[in-house]
Amino acid sequence: MNITDFLELPTSHDFRLVAGEKGSTNDITGVNIMDNPFADDWLSAGELIVTSGYFFKESFEAQKNTLRDLRR
Repeated sequence: MNITDFLELPTSHDFRLVAGEKGSTNDITGVNIMDNPFADDWLSAGELIVTSGYFFKESFEAQKNTLRDLRR
């Protein structure tokens, strides 16, 4: 299943893609929850990352840095 397929599921109707539209046809190989800004050490390529973003809600710079770091 790829990201586009996932977002079309009825259970995903409240989800939205906020970055990486060019990768929307990439296959999802797993799912991981990101609940702190240093979690990228435990993430793997191909994973669907789910987060509330609460840990960086006060800092747009932190949001940008986290998304940039996840591109690796």
